[in-house]
Amino acid sequence: MKRRVWLTACFIVLCLSQIQCLLIPSDQESGSRAPNQNPHVRITGGVFNSDPEGVDYRVNLKWHGWDDDGVVTAFEWAIDDTTLERAWHTTTDFGNLFSFQATVHDVADSSFYDWHRFFIRSIDNEFARSPIDSRYFNARTIAPKTRITFPVFSPAQFILRRPRSFNIKWEGEDLDSSQPERTPVAYDYKLVKFNITNDVDQLIEDLITNENVFLDTLQYGDKTAWIRIPSDITTLRLSELPLGDLYIFGIRAIDEAGAIEPSLDIGQNFFPFEVTAEECQPIVTMRENRLGRHVFPSEGETWNVEVPSNTDLRFTWTGDAAFCGSLPGNVNYGLDLEDPGDENDNAPNGIGGWIGWGLWEEVQTPFSFPDRDDGKTHNFYLKMMDQSNNPRSERFCWVAIKVVAFPMNKTALIVDDATPRPYMFGTDPVHDAFRDRVLRSVYQFLEPGEEPGIFNMFRTNEGGFNPESMPLELVAAYKMIIWNTFFFGTSSSGLNDNEFERHILTSYIGAGGRLYLYGSSPIGCLAGDNFNYGGDGLCPDVPGADEPAWDDESFIWTFLHLTNCVTGTSGTGQQIDGWVGSKSVHPLYPDLDLNTSVWNPWRPRVGDGLPVGGTVWFEVYKNSRSIAIQPEPGMDTLYVLKTFNYQGVQSRLEGYPITLRYQSTPEDSALGIDQGRVFLQMFPFFPCHEGPATEAATKAITWVMTGRDE
Repeated sequence: MKRRVWLTACFIVLCLSQIQCLLIPSDQESGSRAPNQNPHVRITGGVFNSDPEGVDYRVNLKWHGWDDDGVVTAFEWAIDDTTLERAWHTTTDFGNLFSFQATVHDVADSSFYDWHRFFIRSIDNEFARSPIDSRYFNARTIAPKTRITFPVFSPAQFILRRPRSFNIKWEGEDLDSSQPERTPVAYDYKLVKFNITNDVDQLIEDLITNENVFLDTLQYGDKTAWIRIPSDITTLRLSELPLGDLYIFGIRAIDEAGAIEPSLDIGQNFFPFEVTAEECQPIVTMRENRLGRHVFPSEGETWNVEVPSNTDLRFTWTGDAAFCGSLPGNVNYGLDLEDPGDENDNAPNGIGGWIGWGLWEEVQTPFSFPDRDDGKTHNFYLKMMDQSNNPRSERFCWVAIKVVAFPMNKTALIVDDATPRPYMFGTDPVHDAFRDRVLRSVYQFLEPGEEPGIFNMFRTNEGGFNPESMPLELVAAYKMIIWNTFFFGTSSSGLNDNEFERHILTSYIGAGGRLYLYGSSPIGCLAGDNFNYGGDGLCPDVPGADEPAWDDESFIWTFLHLTNCVTGTSGTGQQIDGWVGSKSVHPLYPDLDLNTSVWNPWRPRVGDGLPVGGTVWFEVYKNSRSIAIQPEPGMDTLYVLKTFNYQGVQSRLEGYPITLRYQSTPEDSALGIDQGRVFLQMFPFFPCHEGPATEAATKAITWVMTGRDE
């Protein structure tokens, strides 16, 4: 049995060995290997002809390759030159966006062009190369442009007058750039001397052929050459030029295709100038949150201000030397200097001596003055140089600070800033009597025998409506001011004259005084008698505001806390937007409806007989198109607007706040920006029924005096 198994195994092995022999070819066979065939390539996109009109200098060339007996593994391309091996570039892509040079100026249309030939070949898996495919074409580009933005050239002043040191600024544009910024890739600049002439062609010739002042130390090379700089440099400072010399400065742009701005245009990319002894003294704008701002020297060499005692002053400032091609430089300041001309009189905090030159932007130590300085004037001095820090560029600024103590030993001052016409509510005495009845609750806060103060804003010129100036000492005596505004005059409102111009209320509220401001268009008056309520209305300086009516340093923003728009309506909008009442949104305040015996909205309008609509003597606080009203701690809304809405047409102003109030928050205290309570009512009382108006005024006066709703 074992022998049979052994024989079977041997037989199987023998059979398998014979099969293997059958699979091995005979070494007697002969033949030749098939030759490799070259691959192929063809340009399939980008340029198809050699039209002289040309194509854009950026060409998106595409190609396709194949191999009949193998595969294409790569491509090689070249531009213009194929004689050198390094001219070829390898890629595995089937296309690419190429930027070609276009440096020949076409005088016919101010563009640039260059003829080019593009070559492409493929490589197969045995490193064989295909025949070359190519395209011959004309690449064109639009010439870039440069515009000098400073100094500003004036044809009336053919040769500009410049100080010895100043900045030059420019901007460039390349309309067919591949980058979204559409800027050139570089600039060339040049400064040459010239002999005086009024011939523009001669100036251009001098700029091209005269030696570049910046290359006057060049030992080798062309001293007439332009200097190339990258495109992110768009300003150049010329320093300490010799007095009396005449120069031409030129700047030109270069684009991706190598095209150089072809034309030189006076005032556009070059200008001639004379170096003069005029110095570059910065314009200084000084600010203080409670005092406003003053511009030196245009608004006077001295800023005269009145400040409450015991109030920290934090002066800040900015400088502007762009008008003379420079930037603001070092600053020195000091308070109450014995001799402002002695810079050796120093003090580390700038109080009692100069603090020392540095890049100061604000006082390092706020200062205030005690009650005992009432009536005394302190002096704050500031000097600023331009960026050359040359003493010749020094601007001297002087702030004369009169201290006013705020005893607030009287209760209430009523300011009559109203100029109504007789047809609105009788004569001015009738109007004043109505006001006194509505405000009679003020008597409950007076001391025995005390009467409220009255300040008639137009007492000396009832017909001319020129407002009186309120002494700060007057308002400083009162705990509360009730200001009734209704400007219908021809000169200026009292709010405009005393706050917008003189910042009386800023000082008063900042010192803790309390204000009840009511009447027609108070915000328009505070914005400089600006009653342009078109579009969004009067808006602060925030994104989306086309013509800001106030900024974040104003009384409106800082003390009324109005950070969005205020608007009203006009005579053409009364049928829809006219005021017919103020709806209370506070449970203790009554609704105030229109008294039709004063103003009847159904009275036929002259001309078409339609109802005249509601009154226009109001403002509302509303969001602009781009900015929503944000709730602010300390701010409450008391009333919203009710409009006439003739024939059911909904007003765009319906429901917007028409009365607001503000009381300082703990956050204000922590930041040191406490203020007195403010009640802002943007409509007058006289079109209302007297009973509810008196009740509303009583609650407003109580809150202003006590901070409580009763």
